[in-house]
Amino acid sequence: STVIVTDASAIEDDFVTVQEKLVEYSKTGRTVIIGFHFSSFIIPTELATFFKKTWGLNWKCGDYTHSNPAFISCRRPNLPEQYSMKALHVKNTQPQDLIYISSPGAVQSPAMLVNYGKGYLGYVGDVNTE
Repeated sequence: STVIVTDASAIEDDFVTVQEKLVEYSKTGRTVIIGFHFSSFIIPTELATFFKKTWGLNWKCGDYTHSNPAFISCRRPNLPEQYSMKALHVKNTQPQDLIYISSPGAVQSPAMLVNYGKGYLGYVGDVNTE
């Protein structure tokens, strides 16, 4: 099962209990995906703090860009080979976690999925959900 976090206000201090539940949810074998409208409304420094404080990850905001003609799928055979999106990238990730990249050898991604505990943590930076 999967929880999708779309509201950037979920990173606010008022929602620490929710954040803790999301981490536990992922650690116990399920999937948490953060993105969609979240990426449109997040403040870059707050994103870095959220991923570090809540998830223990050193993810930071990368480029905000539209790749044309498309991003290239680099690890999921069941996804479209190319996907066009205007996206907030995240950097300081591991190459094996990147789902789409803008070019071979890219060090940031608009979409990733990382093993987290027994489950997964995902990020989708598509700001327009095209």
